[in-house]
Amino acid sequence: VVGELPRGGAPRAVETLPLDSIGLVVAPSQLGYYYGRHHANANELVRRRFGGAAETVPGDVTPASGLGISPDGKHLAYSTCKESSVIARLRPGKPPAPLMAAGNWRDIWPAPVDERRVAFQSDRAGAVQVWLYDMKTRETRPLAAASSSNPAVSPDGKWLAYVGGDEPGIHVAPIGGGAARRVTDSVDDGEPAFSFDGKTIVFESTRDKSGARVYAVAATGGAVRAISPP
Repeated sequence: VVGELPRGGAPRAVETLPLDSIGLVVAPSQLGYYYGRHHANANELVRRRFGGAAETVPGDVTPASGLGISPDGKHLAYSTCKESSVIARLRPGKPPAPLMAAGNWRDIWPAPVDERRVAFQSDRAGAVQVWLYDMKTRETRPLAAASSSNPAVSPDGKWLAYVGGDEPGIHVAPIGGGAARRVTDSVDDGEPAFSFDGKTIVFESTRDKSGARVYAVAATGGAVRAISPP
């Protein structure tokens, strides 16, 4: 979230971004600021006066990580370097081998479904999202809505739990296709995992504002209960 905090005033959110922050810097004049954002499958540089609307900086400026402005406000420095990560496969007696082709994106958080499919988190389409990869057909496809993350698969391989998407909280959906069910509703809930019998989802959250704790909820939904001390 990009926000403004006036001196002596209350904070105001001005824009919610789908990716991790690319960078933000206040202009030396202190009349406005610049930041990077992802838009239409590309990065762009944005300037905004305090209290004003966002304007895209012309000239095909595509920052990826980090921004800086000279003290006189005449020069802008930015980086186009992008972090990339791949999911690797380990076999006995062999070195790690990439499971999928690498690109200018981050593939992380693998969750095996069965012997040929794996769910994972990626920003390959722009926003962070949960995807499914088929090792036999070598096809990838979105498995949950944009902004979904932290996939977990039930022991029987039939259900997917993930964080976020269209609404905050943890959601459960059939891997074979079908509507997702929201089982928690806090933006602070994350990192779900199924119990061995697949009936319970445990997750980490700071929902009670006393620090991170482990909670549990039925995979079908219901009351949330804390299972670790604050």
